[in-house]
Amino acid sequence: NIDPTAVDRAIELSDGKYCSVSATLRLKPEVVNEWEIA
Repeated sequence: NIDPTAVDRAIELSDGKYCSVSATLRLKPEVVNEWEIA
């Protein structure tokens, strides 16, 4: 089983802390992350 809270936190950390591209793009366009457990 995959814990949705853990996935959400991992994406949040990836986007906010570790992804320099996302940090650069965040200056102008809106950056949106979505995920789905199927």
